[in-house]
Amino acid sequence: MTQKNRIAGEDPSKNQRVHSLDELLTLAPEITNGISISSDLDLQLAAKAEMAKLPDIDVSSSGFDNIEITAKGINKASAIKAVCAKLAIPMSHTMAFGDGDNDLQMLTTVHYGVAMGNANERVKAAVHHFTTDIHHDGVATYLHHFFD
Repeated sequence: MTQKNRIAGEDPSKNQRVHSLDELLTLAPEITNGISISSDLDLQLAAKAEMAKLPDIDVSSSGFDNIEITAKGINKASAIKAVCAKLAIPMSHTMAFGDGDNDLQMLTTVHYGVAMGNANERVKAAVHHFTTDIHHDGVATYLHHFFD
């Protein structure tokens, strides 16, 4: 497995590598999202367990080789709630699709949480709606049947 890099945001110069827990805690007030990607799965599991103990952050994963780090309570579910509140859209009119642990809160918050065919077992166990995987047009397939 190879290491990956993802850069998001308007100003990539604000992205920083963090090399220790102390450094992470020092930067915590400024962090909007962090990601750790490594092929050392034992190290990832240990790091995720330690970070999960921290009171001011949430950790999740979109795949087996990464850890996603956000401020406590800041996630896809809170974003959907904020958008719905701002636009006066009832939660009963919401739908989301996901496949990883980083989607769990979102999928259990929206009215129609749909697991993609390639979703992990935790995601599949958390929802009541399912579709095909991302390589077989899962979102389009579900929407076609939903609105048919």
